[in-house]
Amino acid sequence: MTSQLTNSDEQATQVATKWLAALSSATEAEVFASLFLPTGWLRDLMCFSWDFTSVAGCERIVEFLSAPSSDSVGKSRFENAKLHNFELDKSILPGKFPVPGNPQLEGVSTAFTFSITAPPATGRGFVRLLPDGEEGQWKASTVLTNIQDLDGHEEPKDGIEGYSYFGTTWEEEFTRKMAEIEIDPTVLIATEIVWGWRSSGRFNFLNR
Repeated sequence: MTSQLTNSDEQATQVATKWLAALSSATEAEVFASLFLPTGWLRDLMCFSWDFTSVAGCERIVEFLSAPSSDSVGKSRFENAKLHNFELDKSILPGKFPVPGNPQLEGVSTAFTFSITAPPATGRGFVRLLPDGEEGQWKASTVLTNIQDLDGHEEPKDGIEGYSYFGTTWEEEFTRKMAEIEIDPTVLIATEIVWGWRSSGRFNFLNR
């Protein structure tokens, strides 16, 4: 089997755009999984569940997506999350990659963005596509879906790494924040040391 790609990156964009359009039209878990190769992988980072999950194979992908949602009674994970608005990530153009073990075969990789219905959020993903069979269809060998921003709690865009209090020293800023925390201690994180540091760092970055 040989790839249907030419040397044009424009065709890689066409392949990626067509696959994302099919993903947008997938209203059932079975249709969503049919866009993967039989041995394809889905790596989900808290889009369909509040967990990091890796599943391989169309049947297991359907099983994962069809499981009951922990957030909504009577709905599956796929129905509850209801991913939509799939678009190419404009910051990274689709490209081609050589397939290991088959020098005649080229795949297409691209980043993409999307929206999540529940919880209301935006997401970012990445896919590697390979030609499947002689019909010219392209299917996913690997897909990553990652929750990016919860609506109303977006990553800060101003300042350097979330720091926007220019004109003060780090020591003055630290003192100010500690005073605010003592006045209104709204969160208690009980966890092991490393995860406590990571959680504290993330909340500090988000200025929460």
